[in-house]
Amino acid sequence: MSKLDFVVVPLSGIDQNVVHNVGITFGYVVKAVDVAALQKAAQHTADKWRLLAGRVEWDAARKTYQVRVPVSKSLPEDYASIKFTTTEFPSFSLNLPSLDEDSRQILDRPPLKYFRARTTPSSLNAYAAKRFPLMAIHVSLLQNCTCVGISFPHGVFDAIGMGMAIRGVSAALNNLEWTPPMLHASNINILEDTLSNLREADSMESALPSGLPNLTMALAPPTIMNLLSLWLSIAFEIMTKESEESGKPLVSKGDMLIAWLLKAAYLEEGCNTPNKISINSVFSMRQILSEINPEFEQYPHNAYTPIALPLIDIRSLSSMSLYELALRHRESLNERRNITYIQRVAKWWHSIGWGIVPLRRRKLDSWLFSNQVLSGIETLDLGSEQLGLWFWGTPVLPDHSVTINKFRDGGYLVKACTRTFEKRYEQNAPYALTEITGSSDEHQVCGRSSFGSVVMADPRNSAPLQSLTSDATTCLSHDLVLEKPTTKYSRCSLNVGAKASDESEDLTNQLVLQRCRQTFLLLLPASSSSHPFQVARDVGT
Repeated sequence: MSKLDFVVVPLSGIDQNVVHNVGITFGYVVKAVDVAALQKAAQHTADKWRLLAGRVEWDAARKTYQVRVPVSKSLPEDYASIKFTTTEFPSFSLNLPSLDEDSRQILDRPPLKYFRARTTPSSLNAYAAKRFPLMAIHVSLLQNCTCVGISFPHGVFDAIGMGMAIRGVSAALNNLEWTPPMLHASNINILEDTLSNLREADSMESALPSGLPNLTMALAPPTIMNLLSLWLSIAFEIMTKESEESGKPLVSKGDMLIAWLLKAAYLEEGCNTPNKISINSVFSMRQILSEINPEFEQYPHNAYTPIALPLIDIRSLSSMSLYELALRHRESLNERRNITYIQRVAKWWHSIGWGIVPLRRRKLDSWLFSNQVLSGIETLDLGSEQLGLWFWGTPVLPDHSVTINKFRDGGYLVKACTRTFEKRYEQNAPYALTEITGSSDEHQVCGRSSFGSVVMADPRNSAPLQSLTSDATTCLSHDLVLEKPTTKYSRCSLNVGAKASDESEDLTNQLVLQRCRQTFLLLLPASSSSHPFQVARDVGT
């Protein structure tokens, strides 16, 4: 190999706060795809945005990960800018039901192996050891469709950064103009530098924001640290604001979805429990920090922080209307999305000596809400109808984490990792594994039309169940109905690692409770004339 010229792109502490152990895969199901054209488009994108052609490495002197990026005009033939793999399953097909607005069907999420090659790493350590490209594309050709998976290390990109790369691939595939983000090569990461300056500056306010003390890291024993590390999901805005005709104070569809999920989860408990919940919404700091440094507008790395809302007890949650809960969420976000809050988070982070994640303790459920809508990952146009859009975080998923996504032709997809257990491991330790005495029940979500009939259902019986009327019409012009599951929903206040895939090689030394994995997805149509709600469940690999 001829000598290459390189620049070094340093990563921030946020890139190495739990997410450095996580890989992200976006999965697209389409009728067909031109595989050669897709590979050429991906290669073209990496040639234009050289960060994608970089390699993760560990800087032992500075004790941090960084990306070594080749900047020579041309790269040798034996230097892989991307990883592109294909497999064929000519005798396998996916269940792709035709759905209309009155459909109530449970969809099976395809196995991860159709979207992610076995050799694709998850952690930055594995990326560095293998010198693995930062963007990996895996195509599976099935009997009735094609699956396309695009994988990235979460320790280098958040969803907005991943969306930048996906937009580039889509543009190259469809002969559209695309300007790659600038290369942030310097001796210090601009986010690290900005947060350090904010931390050292005089406080803009003296009081600690309510809810912030609930963001901490309770250390687990080192032998299970990786298993119990919470995955702080992707950085983006909680859905764009939309004015409602009712004239009520502004809330978004995202606020209503979050309120509905929380109300649905605690239907069985009502006012009979003193337990509390912590609501944490992840948001991108880019817009706010770009006022200090315009380069943040093109910053591709992790630039999120969780907004911790004041604790709320379940009795109060049960007595609130959906609109009241959604409004409380919106007002809390608006109060905290500013440079003052970011400064207090930076100071708090420094004071506790590690990254900040939702605190886990007995009688407290911590929920983490993230929204990928603004990332643009749904914009990938593979030249044929989009039949499915999926998302994986490997190898470990936390309980009570919720992500929101969107389909290219309309509709919102909500993924929530919840846990139901027949027996809880009651212990004062901040983290504990849960003993499962039998198979756990699954709960899914289904429904139809835009904020039309939304129900909580048992997947073994997709018929409508007993309904509980809400007053969501005070906010929205459509009915919103909650329905009880036929089996009891049990909360789990303790974080339990859940296996994301049998294909992940990073699980070698981790204890994993496979039976506790539960994932449900909800497709919320953008309008009543678009897709119906869809429910999906994992079917394993």
